[in-house]
Amino acid sequence: IMSSGEITPFSLVFHYEPEFTNDLPAYYVLNCQDLPPLELLGPLERPEWD
Repeated sequence: IMSSGEITPFSLVFHYEPEFTNDLPAYYVLNCQDLPPLELLGPLERPEWD
């Protein structure tokens, strides 16, 4: 994504939704704007897009 010399802004959303435990779901968002460093948000209780 960033190896060509140009950075394309992006966001990645990771979610962990346990099926076999009583843990609550957790969500993480990885953002990249125009320049590094990357921004990591989380753990979040619910996704930002809700």
